[in-house]
Amino acid sequence: WSQRLTWQKLLKFVQQTVSSLRLLAKRPRTAVLALMESLFIWLSDALVLWFVILSLDGNLPFGHAAFVALTVDVLAAAPLTPGGVGQIDAAYVALFALTPMAGAGFNVGAAVLLVRFITYWSFLLFSGAVAALAGFGEVIHRLRNQGATPFPGVDAGSSLAVPPSSDASS
Repeated sequence: WSQRLTWQKLLKFVQQTVSSLRLLAKRPRTAVLALMESLFIWLSDALVLWFVILSLDGNLPFGHAAFVALTVDVLAAAPLTPGGVGQIDAAYVALFALTPMAGAGFNVGAAVLLVRFITYWSFLLFSGAVAALAGFGEVIHRLRNQGATPFPGVDAGSSLAVPPSSDASS
């Protein structure tokens, strides 16, 4: 039964992907815009990585840095953990091991931490500050005081724990 459900989900995903690609083919301006935005993001990620390596006195050609950054971006498309924490870091370390810089005494850990701070943690801190300054916390507080929840169907005061069963036989 669960295998059938998994195949149904996979089939639905493939159908939605094909449908989206057909729709995108009918809108060439949108397709070009999406492609240009993707290229800009990929180039930015490659430049961040390359500049971090240069700042740590590393010697890695831009092409190698771009390969590492783009491969990590592909792996980050399906994170196994929130924000890809750990998964992306391990991918950086593994890919750095394949570069000519691997045995040169370069501090890979520092490079990974700097890149992740710049590309992930700084965005997280900045967006959190913006949300706080925009009064998002006040909105949540006001909703709780009114008895409403930001998520329909979820009681703000309820616990997510499963209540104990009243069945004495278990």
